[in-house]
Order: sequence, then structure tokens, then C-alpha cells
Amino acid sequence: MNASTEKVLPHLPINNSTNCTVTWEEKLATQLPGFLLGALIIIAQLTNLIVFNFYRSKDHYILFHISLAISSLLSGMSLLSGNLLRYQDLTPLVIWLTKLLGLVLILLADSSALFAIFCISIDRWLSVEYPARYRSLVSRKKILFVIIIFIWTGSIFVVSAGMIRYWSDFSITPCSYRKIFAPQDAAFPVWSLFRGPIVLPFLLFSQIRIFVIGSSMKLRRWRGRASVSAAGVLQELQLRAHASEAPRPQPSLLQSRVFRIVWHSMLASMVVVIITLAINVPFIIFAWLEITTASFMVRVFAFLLLVQHCYSPLIYLCLFPHYRAVFVRAYTVARRRYNAIARHASVGAVSGSEATSRRPIPSPSCNRSWHLARG
Repeated sequence: MNASTEKVLPHLPINNSTNCTVTWEEKLATQLPGFLLGALIIIAQLTNLIVFNFYRSKDHYILFHISLAISSLLSGMSLLSGNLLRYQDLTPLVIWLTKLLGLVLILLADSSALFAIFCISIDRWLSVEYPARYRSLVSRKKILFVIIIFIWTGSIFVVSAGMIRYWSDFSITPCSYRKIFAPQDAAFPVWSLFRGPIVLPFLLFSQIRIFVIGSSMKLRRWRGRASVSAAGVLQELQLRAHASEAPRPQPSLLQSRVFRIVWHSMLASMVVVIITLAINVPFIIFAWLEITTASFMVRVFAFLLLVQHCYSPLIYLCLFPHYRAVFVRAYTVARRRYNAIARHASVGAVSGSEATSRRPIPSPSCNRSWHLARG
């Protein structure tokens, strides 16, 4: 895999002139898309973090989504800082900051995001595969342990190991200021695989398993509804009436109830995982085929790798009922406060204008005596 891991925005003009003169049009064309995308990512993930902070009944799996929001926030910060450092004089400090903020930070963000999505996928699969046991064993402390140890410590360890080996393989072209990171070491593909893409097959397996379980449960419910008859209902009522003790809920009914409780929160996580697969798998395939980063499709999927850090609020608004309720409530409160402030300001402006209009106008005799006294 000899492809560069550099995030390349599609169709951005690059100055390859020998005199290294960059016009304002070129700076605007190369800086504005990254700046807007970075700002959008930061706004989107700050919105996620604020809304998740005001959750009242916070399920444990929401912590994985909070970790994912932090990873995406780091990606936006890396994109913005890279735009600020671009076209600066290539002093040793600027080169070091570019490596740290423009390369290491984005690699850490991507790695921790993939690990977080992996945990989301496995957590949702276990919640439908073993619903009763999942509810009894999973706790907030265990989720936090997985986030701290597996997601963040694991990401820092993997990224740091690669950076220690490949730190000197990062370069910046002097005229176009493009960041080039394409080590020729044979171990580089292995490191790139363990940096996150290794979890993609597990994501695919867990989503297929969730779909199979959900489809089988739905099919069983349809068959159960079709087989129920009036005689069966009457017989069940007679058995309950003659029973010596209160009927105990059957294990299948209990599992069905737990499954329904878990399933309502499944769709948002599934959409996040499926979009991740749809974007990352083609990009990995292109990289293994050693397609150059100048290819249009590689640029498109590299751009989508950054876009995937900012779409989550739309998914949560559509598919997370609690998220939508908190967001709508916060929007309503903010709108009321804005209207109150605007109303107060308008009342103050009207009262000030009325006071000015009611100010007494001096009479002509007063003006004449004032001029005589002045003379």
C-alpha cells in the first residue's frame, strides 16, 4: 500500500511554479474549503457534546457516541490548524507544528473514531444478541474502562508507535505546501491496518448479525399475530383462571420486551456504522490497489473521510428521540431568551425616542433674551 494517507480535498489548485509565488486566488481556493469544513465539524461536534451533556436518562452506550464526538472534534481542530499553518514560512517550528497538528492529530482522531464506532457496533450487537444478559452485566464503569483503555490508550499507543518510526517521512512541498506522508517501509501497511481499518470486518459482521436478528424477530411476530385465534385466546384465559398462582412471564416474552427496549436506540448507531463502512471500505480498496492520490475517486473518498466527522447531528436528530427532545428544548429556550432580549432592547429604544420627543422646545422670547444677554 503505497498510497498517501494525506487528506486531499478534491479539485483544489496547486501552485507548482518555480518561483513559489502563491496568489490570493490560490490561497482562497485552497484554504476556504478546509476552513469551512473544519468550522462545520467543530460546530457539529460541540452541538453533540452539549446535547449529550443535558441528557436526563443517559444510557451507557451514549458514552461511546460522546467519545466519537470528541474524536471528530479533534479532526476539525486538526483541519483548522492545518489551514492556519499553510503558506507560512517553513521554519523548524512551523514544520514541527504542522507534523503535530496536521498529521499526528488527524491520525489520532481517525483511529479513535474507528475504535469508537467499533465499540458502538459491538455494543449494539450484544444488546440484541443477548439482551437480558447485556442489561445485567453492562455498567457505566465498564463502558468508561473500554473508552479509556481500548479507544484512547490504544489509539495513542498505535499512532505513537508509527510516528516514532515514520516521523522523518513526513514532508511539505515548498511551493504548493502540500503535506506528503507516504513511507516506503514494508511495515507501513501493517501499521496503517492496525490504526483502525482492521476493525472494519467486525463492523460488517456485527451489522449483518443485527439485521438477521431483527428480521427474524419481526418475522416471528408476524407469524405469531397470524396464528392467534379466538379459541386460543379463550383457552389461555381459562388456563389462567384455573391456575393456583399468578402466571410467571415466559423467558421468550421477557427477552422480547428487553429487545423492544433496546431496538428503539439501534437505528442511529446502525446508520453511523453503515456510513463508516460505505466511506472507508472503498478508500482502503483504492489504497491497496495503489491508486495515486491524484485520482478523482481517491480524492472524493478522502474528502468524504473528513465529511463523515460532521454529519452525526443530522442522524441523531432524525433517529435519537432523546437527542431530538433535548435539542428542541434547548432551541426553544434560546429562542425565548433571544426574543426577550430583542423585546427589551426595542422597548428601551422606543422609550428613549419618546423622551427625546417630549423634551420642551424653548420659546422665541427666550431665544431673543438669550441672544440679548449674550450680546
